Amino acid sequence: IILGVIIPVAFAIMMNEITRKFFKKAYQTMMFFPYFLSWVVVSYFLNAFLDAQYGMIPAMQEAAGHARTSWYTTPGPWPFILTFANLWKNVGYSTVLYLAAITGIDTNQYEAAAIDGIKNRWQELWYVTLPAMKPQLMFGAVMSITSAFGVCDVPMALAGFPSTDYAAHTVVTHLFDYGFTRFEMGYASAIATLLFLVMILCNKLIQSALRRIGT
Repeated sequence: IILGVIIPVAFAIMMNEITRKFFKKAYQTMMFFPYFLSWVVVSYFLNAFLDAQYGMIPAMQEAAGHARTSWYTTPGPWPFILTFANLWKNVGYSTVLYLAAITGIDTNQYEAAAIDGIKNRWQELWYVTLPAMKPQLMFGAVMSITSAFGVCDVPMALAGFPSTDYAAHTVVTHLFDYGFTRFEMGYASAIATLLFLVMILCNKLIQSALRRIGT
């Protein structure tokens, strides 16, 4: 959730500093492209890297003299793999939204801040840029929370590969399993209710943190 807000904002700020339109458009296109890919396509990209027999990473491990890791049956790395895949796919979309918010800030605010004593770019960022982006940051935080707690598409897409049932298990896939496969609706409803309350709590905490920007 935190990375889903911080990384796009950082990229948007850096891209706003690029003066040449060609490079800015090129970077936007490259970052925005993964957003249009289906999770099934993303899962095949992952498979090309992680497959124990044909994957690039196991082949590199073998070339280095190590045993091939069976990534699809090893639960430990999957929190990081799912987080990376989710960020890689969605960061570009969020970056474009934040970049639009930055470019829409009135330049008079920066001139007024300079008169009021702002001396460097970091102070401009904290006292002008980020406060002006608060509505977009609130929206991005909600979307990040929804995306983080909805990491269901990747494990579902990976279901076509062997032995991924528990290696890539998340709370949402656990809910889906009990609700729509085992038909234990009471247990699944309890998980969904608890998940909803946790999402609200995370939303409130992030909103409280964002309100302190610029103070």
